[in-house]
Amino acid sequence: MDTRLVENLKALPREHRAPLIASAFSDRIASMFGMQAANIDIDVPFGELAPALTDVPMRWNQVIAPWVKECLGFRQFHLYEASLSNSISELAHYLAFELDPIPIPAEPLDDSSTLWQWGWSNPTPFRGKTQVQGNTAFVLGAGRSGTSLFRSMLACHEQIFAPNELHLLNFDDMGQRRDDIQRLWQQWMDVGLIDTLKSRFGVTHWDAILKIKQFADESMPVDEVYELIQSRMSGRWLIDKTPAYSRHPIWLSRAEQMFDNPRYLFITRHPYAVMDSFMRSRFYRYSAAIWGEYSNNPWHSAELYWTAANRNILDFLKQVPASRWMHITYEGLMQETAKSQQAVCQFLSIPYDEKIMDPYSALGDSIASNLQGRSRVEHSNADVWRDKRPHHQLGDLTRKVADELGYPLT
Repeated sequence: MDTRLVENLKALPREHRAPLIASAFSDRIASMFGMQAANIDIDVPFGELAPALTDVPMRWNQVIAPWVKECLGFRQFHLYEASLSNSISELAHYLAFELDPIPIPAEPLDDSSTLWQWGWSNPTPFRGKTQVQGNTAFVLGAGRSGTSLFRSMLACHEQIFAPNELHLLNFDDMGQRRDDIQRLWQQWMDVGLIDTLKSRFGVTHWDAILKIKQFADESMPVDEVYELIQSRMSGRWLIDKTPAYSRHPIWLSRAEQMFDNPRYLFITRHPYAVMDSFMRSRFYRYSAAIWGEYSNNPWHSAELYWTAANRNILDFLKQVPASRWMHITYEGLMQETAKSQQAVCQFLSIPYDEKIMDPYSALGDSIASNLQGRSRVEHSNADVWRDKRPHHQLGDLTRKVADELGYPLT
């Protein structure tokens, strides 16, 4: 990160930041495409500067996101955000605003300060006539609750296939899935399905992409995609870890409707830690516009992110026989890893395998992308929530859910 640039920008009024950001970003464009920075017109569309910048995912992945992280110190800059700016000038003004400090809410979150702003197609119950057979389990949990680490640990077991997020349950068919993902700039949601097709069907990366395109062109029902995957399981457990399912009660209910006696692994983490991760990852810059609950203050959005997901899951699991779901806490998984994973294996009726203790060694380069750069399970993370207390008072519903899950709010 260019700390001098960031410090200088933050010290300026917002209206004075944009020209400096535009100038610095023009320098990067000039160096990448052999131009003179002084000759770059910051008001023309990106595609007129260079053909390679026409494609939004390309310019986000190759140019904008790396520069924003390197020069402005953002932990994340999302594709959805990149889609909002069509020129250097528009991007500079957006980033000038993003450098403002986030205000602390003066009042606790309540229903009157929350709006419902759903971006996806209207959720509907599963209408298929038959249920998907085979051993299937879902990891349920709010995002940033340790679901990726938990999935990676399970993936080390020889009797489990636990791919990256599939994003299937929440759609009727693959055509709807493609259209929603493209409209909302969430193309990253294809990663898990691509990896699954590569692993289970032995195809190349590009063949997997073409296969998904074929599924979409044919509007293949998602239950048939699940059946296709299950046909390659050979008795192994298929574990679908997709936190997005918890965003809507109807999405969750589709699991019971679509599958024959599925199991559920409900993982929770202290709200302080989840909210802190949500803020540092800047999820508030696309979550609110897509996933439903929206608040004008990002801290309230972070609180809603944890509260709504866990409330939805708790309500859903009340309708599921106790024999088919279990609750795992991230804190327990970190503090007593072996004991926690032994309980999971017993729940799935499979033998315990010590390899699930260290996914970094067992999976190597195939570890989840958001876990890369680490080398071991950080057991001390169980207590990081103690230093992550938000500066605003949490709302009554959050406190009620936290109490139900056994999390102290000091």
